[in-house]
Amino acid sequence: MKNQFIGHERQINFLRKITSDNNLAQAYIFSGPEKIGKFTLAKFWAQSLIYQKPLFAGEKLVFSDDLLIITPLLKEKGNRMEEKDISVKTVREMSQKLSLYPGTGEKRVLIIDQAQRLTVEAQNALLKNMEEPNDTSLIILITHKEKDILDTVKSRCQIVNFSLVPTSVMLKAGWDKETVYFSMGRPGIARELKDNAGRKKEYQETFQDLQNLLQRNFPVFQRFQMAEKYALDKTVLINRLNFWIWILWLRAYREADFQLKKSLYLKIESIEKSLEKITDSNVNFRLETENLILNL
Repeated sequence: MKNQFIGHERQINFLRKITSDNNLAQAYIFSGPEKIGKFTLAKFWAQSLIYQKPLFAGEKLVFSDDLLIITPLLKEKGNRMEEKDISVKTVREMSQKLSLYPGTGEKRVLIIDQAQRLTVEAQNALLKNMEEPNDTSLIILITHKEKDILDTVKSRCQIVNFSLVPTSVMLKAGWDKETVYFSMGRPGIARELKDNAGRKKEYQETFQDLQNLLQRNFPVFQRFQMAEKYALDKTVLINRLNFWIWILWLRAYREADFQLKKSLYLKIESIEKSLEKITDSNVNFRLETENLILNL
């Protein structure tokens, strides 16, 4: 039976080893980019610990009362949904359940997805569980913003770092080249593109926008129009600029001509500087978007 999890062989082998050696810490942080499989792997590993079976013994996750999961609730903001912070109340309720003996399995596992959404109070409440270890419980924090986790919490966790999945590995999984090219090394995005034609069209249009901007004779008025479109939503804008960086990085990596390679890296640097400013709440991100698109 072949499991459908893609990549991260080093991390999988590490989890298998510490499980077989019974050398488990009280808590772990799975840290790395979004949509690469951290949350999925955490659930498979939790299932392995609860039922004392090899990791990926089955290709499907089985529901268990001993698996506790916290994910941020969503709130509506404008025309899109945004994640709420994870409250201290939620953490205390789950911590109380975690302190109980397992119901059907050998362990109780608490997984907190998007752990950077934990409030300071919630993280301090979680700290109490870590300071009073329980042999039958284990905590896994999932995050792509490790810097937002308190140092006191991190010091009590073993950190497992994840990175993007290589293109060659994703191609072997059977996705078409365009899907792999657009996915930015993230299997979660590849699945979205495969299952959602509208989502894939958005990526195709964003790719074409970059193609147009790279042409020296692309009209200024069309650049203004593009800037106006991109500045409608800050979150969407950030995602699109990150996508552009990925495409330019791939081109630079493959480019043999030194001057062209240098030019691509300079464009990447320009977008990265704009991204840094755009994420700053004190900056007029619409004006910054216009400047970037006019000068790219």
